[in-house]
Parts: sequence; structure tokens; C-alpha cells
Amino acid sequence: MKPISVICLLFALFGGALGALNPVCLLQPFVDGNCKGAFPRWSFIGEECGSFLYGGCGGNANNFKSETACKLNCNNDF
Repeated sequence: MKPISVICLLFALFGGALGALNPVCLLQPFVDGNCKGAFPRWSFIGEECGSFLYGGCGGNANNFKSETACKLNCNNDF
């Protein structure tokens, strides 16, 4: 295999791995759950994290206790 082909292949593999988004971040955002609590939480939507009030039960994994946790899990630019 030619060296340029190897270099292109490596860039493609590493670029794909770095650009892969955590599957949790693709879940529906801002799911408040079934209970009547009001806990401040963060959810990933599109290209950023946004705040919402979580009811305390149910919902899904796109639910982070802080903006930092949301960004660390979902935002490739953080």
C-alpha cells in the first residue's frame, strides 16, 4: 500500500472516531419524567446543552446534573 493511502486511511479512521457522538446525546432532549419534582437538569439538543426541570423519575439518559457534565458527554468542542 502506498504511504499516502495509509495516511489518508488513518485520518479517516481517527476523524470518524473523534466525531462519533455518544448515543445518549441522540436521545430525545428535555424529557421531564413522570413525577412532579422540579430538579434543574441539562440535556443535549442539536449542538448545545440546554437546561430544563426534571420531575425526578422516568425520563431518559439525556439528563445531566450540570452543564459541564452535559458538555463533557456530548459536545465535541468542549
